[in-house]
Amino acid sequence: MAIIFFTAYAASVNVPAIYNFSLTRVAETLRRSKFIEYTHIPKCGTVSRKICDEGQLPCLPLPQLRKCGHYGEHCDWLAKYKCVGKKEKITFYTLFREPVSRVRSHYNYFYPGACRNGKPLGQPAGQFWTKGMCENEDNFTKWLLTPDNWVHNRMTRMVHGRMSSGNLCRITPRREKMYWESVLKRYKRRQEVFGEIPEEINSAPEILMKAKFNLMKNFVLWGDTFEIERFFCILKNLAKNKAKKLNPAKITKPRKSRSKVESPEEKLLNDEIIFQKNVLDKELYDWAMNPWHDIKVKYANVCP
Repeated sequence: MAIIFFTAYAASVNVPAIYNFSLTRVAETLRRSKFIEYTHIPKCGTVSRKICDEGQLPCLPLPQLRKCGHYGEHCDWLAKYKCVGKKEKITFYTLFREPVSRVRSHYNYFYPGACRNGKPLGQPAGQFWTKGMCENEDNFTKWLLTPDNWVHNRMTRMVHGRMSSGNLCRITPRREKMYWESVLKRYKRRQEVFGEIPEEINSAPEILMKAKFNLMKNFVLWGDTFEIERFFCILKNLAKNKAKKLNPAKITKPRKSRSKVESPEEKLLNDEIIFQKNVLDKELYDWAMNPWHDIKVKYANVCP
């Protein structure tokens, strides 16, 4: 039954194995969009709100976002889409990061100091750190294997979308669990979800298919975070008059976090664990990079 349901679901969302940007379609979407909004996937590159404040791109006004009960401006495209409504033309862009690099960066960014007395505090508490993750904070391998580690498959989850209110960049593990439990029940057509939710997500291809479909339907452009200047150069050229003030050279470049010391054997083991725990993110990243590589070639002379 599950295989039959997934096959029907995949056919219904009509996601091609290889997707290519249509430059004509991208340019037309940018031309007629009233708002061009960035979706920030944490540890995939932060784009300053100054782009909006300085009129470099037409963004959703903060007062309008606040009226919908949202703050944390970048982190949930679906909530912003629902806030604006279909009557307003809004499109999104985002940056991805190779999954092993992203997961390692998340750990290295917060370690040490993410936990106190065995519990997450401050920003880590809003970045899906759980008590179990804190118990394994000093051992990267055990941290990766923590059953309720919500860092895994975060890119796929965010592009899939999760309706929320409040700070869209700081969602507690409890709220995340409640949302994804309901999603898994709907996709798997059953009353209860067995096992840890992050593991269930990792084995739910319906979530990946929906994320790919959302990219095609609601995102005008995406790229790799370590090519951020080139990405904004291409976006500027495609958006034309709507991005006259955009200065790609001044976009903040991502920095690699310091890394915890590992032996070669430990690094190989941990990288393999990350791949196993981020099946959806790995496939989404590889799929999303195909059109990005093609568009880079087409703009190689303009945006080297």
